[in-house]
Amino acid sequence: EKHTKRRSLFLSIATEEETKRLSKIYRTYLNKSLPSWEFHEPVVIYNEIKKALTASVCEWAGVPILEDHIKNKADQLMAMVFGFGTVIAIHEEGKAARKVMEEWMEKVMEDVRSGFIEVPDDSPIRTVCEYKEEDGKPLDPHMAAVEMLNIIRPPVATSIYVAFAARALHDYPQYKEKLRTSGEDYLYMFCEEV
Repeated sequence: EKHTKRRSLFLSIATEEETKRLSKIYRTYLNKSLPSWEFHEPVVIYNEIKKALTASVCEWAGVPILEDHIKNKADQLMAMVFGFGTVIAIHEEGKAARKVMEEWMEKVMEDVRSGFIEVPDDSPIRTVCEYKEEDGKPLDPHMAAVEMLNIIRPPVATSIYVAFAARALHDYPQYKEKLRTSGEDYLYMFCEEV
């Protein structure tokens, strides 16, 4: 029952409307970033995409993040992703990143709850901050931090697949136009193949 109730928290955030809002933020961030890529040699798509996704998902969720911290937080989120069930060194790096990220997010959650950081009433971070367990109590700060990371980490993890898709389009440029003109079904098939 506790799991079902907690799942409803995620489902209330992961709506189609919110997905569209996150996508719009992401496209805006990418469009703003793309011109600067022309002056970098080489551009590592994976690194740029994970930064774009981190900045975008934090903005969408209402999680304040300084521009100077985006790369570091993106790297830590991905270390958490890669740390699941891998060799010991990578696993330890993932555990260390998890600890750092949970401490950071716990402080953010406490600052939101105290009013030190103001966030929109309809933001995912506000939803997690105000979520109540069956006993009517809010999540403790650590658990609230864990749940918030469970919301922002998965979109950042997709940076791997975006990089794979970019590689596929580089290696098979004949699919670019087809993706632009063939509709959602073709796009879906391309993504599934990637």
